Amino acid sequence: MDQLRKSAEQHFHDLGTRGFGEHPILDSLREYGPTISTRIDAVESHGYRGIAATRDLIGMLTPEQMQEGAQALKSRLSLETDYLDEYRDVELHPYVLDVFPKKLQGAVIIFFSDPECFYTQSIVDRNADGAFHIRENRVFVYGEAPSIDEQLASIAATGCLPRAFGTLDHELVHQHQYYEPDKDGRQVLTRYQDETDSLLLEAHAYDAMRSSPAFYHGNLDTRADIVRRVMKAAGEEDSHKACLAYDLVHNLRLLGKNDAELANLVIVDRWDEKARTFPGLVKEYEMIRDESAQHKGGFNKIMKALRTKFAVEQHYQRFLASTIANEVLGSLFEP
Repeated sequence: MDQLRKSAEQHFHDLGTRGFGEHPILDSLREYGPTISTRIDAVESHGYRGIAATRDLIGMLTPEQMQEGAQALKSRLSLETDYLDEYRDVELHPYVLDVFPKKLQGAVIIFFSDPECFYTQSIVDRNADGAFHIRENRVFVYGEAPSIDEQLASIAATGCLPRAFGTLDHELVHQHQYYEPDKDGRQVLTRYQDETDSLLLEAHAYDAMRSSPAFYHGNLDTRADIVRRVMKAAGEEDSHKACLAYDLVHNLRLLGKNDAELANLVIVDRWDEKARTFPGLVKEYEMIRDESAQHKGGFNKIMKALRTKFAVEQHYQRFLASTIANEVLGSLFEP
């Protein structure tokens, strides 16, 4: 956190008035800057209770108390934090601290753990946790659907949700990429796998999963971790191409693009071998750059500040979620 504090002090100090135009992104960053030190202090002072002790505590609740606590926590997370924002993009947020539905965004959701199942072997072979079947519009998630008490314990103890949420987020982003609602709201397959660039699609899906503070996995904690996973998932060997794909998608997310907007961009863009770039994403990025800064140097400072804000918020939103969860649990034991 010390390094993050130093980066924040430098990058937000650089957001002066010279070299910048007027833009809502700048206004937001300048408003956020003075709050960073307080946020980092709060994160550093927070003590996370162990998962075993938290489970023991939750085990003392009646089913009615647990349901009351889950609903109270869900309400406060929605009202007081940005913790669930990424899951709103894929319509997953209503099912946090609740029972999983059989369908999401029109896709059938299937949790499974049968070692003899074809999909089990397929997913295990790819060292993955899930899969999206494009033509059938089905999402497969390896393992059991996390129960409400598991979710409550995980948030209170770690600030994160069980890993299945990250898997669902990833696969539902793939569903976004291939399906669109028709005039009656029904999901319709509009694109096919052989018409797309799998590297861009995987960069988008992994970036979405990693962007939620509710998701944390040690093997996806850095840019290098994510790029390696993207390359493996897409069968790509060109590290420059993979890094560029991830950086462009992530930067556009930082600049305000949601998953539906990103899906519309990545699904039609293609690698230009001569220029060694993805021209569609670059065009979109440069258009936003030209609106928000008078020169490239100024825009680079904006991007550094946005990346720092992203890193701070990952920690801070987890801290808030854990703090609120423990407050809710404490209130359930009050006489």
